[in-house]
Amino acid sequence: MSQYEQAVFLCNDHVMTALNADGYGMIYLTPNQMVDFSAGEAVVSFDLSTERTSLRDWVDIWITPYEENVQLVLEDRLPDGNGEPRNAIHIRMDQFDGKTIFRASVVRDFVAERVAQHPESKPYEAVLEPSAKKRDRFELRISRDHLKFGMPEHDLWWVDAPIAPLNWQNGVVQFGHHSYNPTKCDGCTPNTWHWDTIAISPTRPFTIMGLGPALLHADASTRLMLPQPAPAAAHLRFTAIGEQIELSFDGGTTWQAAQSQRIEQRADERFTSYWHPLPPGTREVQLRGKPFWGGDWYARNFSVWAK
Repeated sequence: MSQYEQAVFLCNDHVMTALNADGYGMIYLTPNQMVDFSAGEAVVSFDLSTERTSLRDWVDIWITPYEENVQLVLEDRLPDGNGEPRNAIHIRMDQFDGKTIFRASVVRDFVAERVAQHPESKPYEAVLEPSAKKRDRFELRISRDHLKFGMPEHDLWWVDAPIAPLNWQNGVVQFGHHSYNPTKCDGCTPNTWHWDTIAISPTRPFTIMGLGPALLHADASTRLMLPQPAPAAAHLRFTAIGEQIELSFDGGTTWQAAQSQRIEQRADERFTSYWHPLPPGTREVQLRGKPFWGGDWYARNFSVWAK
């Protein structure tokens, strides 16, 4: 792969993600189904390859309330993105003594708190032979006051603990792949993760209407055409870098400043996550911006969300 659009692809009927970021790179796969634990326990499960060619290449899962979703969500200790969402559940691949474990955190008002590790947890290398071809089952069980995550087929659980009750009961699911200069360690190479059989139950569906192209850069206003009129309570979701990012919904007659998502971290040299309400029935959006001190303005990864 050599292009941005090639970082996610299909192979033999499953999804693959591949990154080799000289600095920091990340991919998020976001189904249009929220996990719903309003009536009790809900389950998010997926099959994933287990070979790791670099400890600086890993996967994670974010569960975030719909209105608080952040496209560039990332732990605030890492050198990119917009930090943690206001509220979330985070499951992250980690390492102990060079072997693979997972950890869980709950984010409340932008403060992440680690969930207690299962006392009998151990690296998955202790129960399986890591493979780039074979995909093993991972499972997250979530309720408002309990989290459990592990590999049920191996009776391996990294987290199985109560949490303080959440004040939300369903959330957007984001599956992440992170690449942080993966060749920096001796003999390390970037990894390709194989994803398959993702399941969420029970769910609450919502609308994701993708808008191309992936990356925009224009000196004048740029036009986005919606494939169908925007439904009620829809938002335009995208990221951008630059000054005075503005939107028009009436052919350029009037303009308004694009509303960014409420985020923890904002920096001029980073893309910012935007979450702007769309007037019902909108078919066309015009976008414009201005350069900032670090260079030209850019915007990318547009979609319309509604529930």
